[in-house]
Amino acid sequence: MRRLAVLALVQVMVLAGCAGGGRGGVASGAVDARQALDAFMKTVKDKDIQAMSLVWGTSNGPARDRLERADLEKRELLMQCYLRHDSYSVKGDSPGQGGRVIYKVEVVQGPKRRETSFTTIKGPDERWYVEDVDVSVMQDFCTGR
Repeated sequence: MRRLAVLALVQVMVLAGCAGGGRGGVASGAVDARQALDAFMKTVKDKDIQAMSLVWGTSNGPARDRLERADLEKRELLMQCYLRHDSYSVKGDSPGQGGRVIYKVEVVQGPKRRETSFTTIKGPDERWYVEDVDVSVMQDFCTGR
C-alpha cells in the first residue's frame, strides 16, 4: 500500500513538472513569436491581466517575475485600455535586433482602425514574449467607443 502511495506521489510530481515553467506550473510565454502576439491580444480582449503577465516580458522572462505587482497591474491596465479591440490582423513581420520579431498589426475598435507595431523576443526555455507595443497611435482607443 505504501509503495502505491509513493508511486502516485511521484507520478503527480512528474506531471506537475511537465506542466510548464511559470509559477504554479503554468507555462509562460509562447512557443513562437506569432503565438506570443496572438496570446497577448487574447488576454487584452479577455481583460485577463494575470494571463497577460505571462506573455508580456523580455529576454529575461515574463513581466510578472520582474515587476512589483502594483506597477505590473497599472501598466497592464493601461495597455488593455489602449489595445481594446474588436479584431486585429497581422499585416507583416520583419526581423529586429537581437533576434526580435517585429509585427505590423492593424487593430480595429468599432469604426477606428490603427496600425501599430508589436515587438516580440525569445526568453528563457525558448519561450517568446511580447516585449513592446507602440501604443502612441492608439490613444483614442482608450477614450471610449
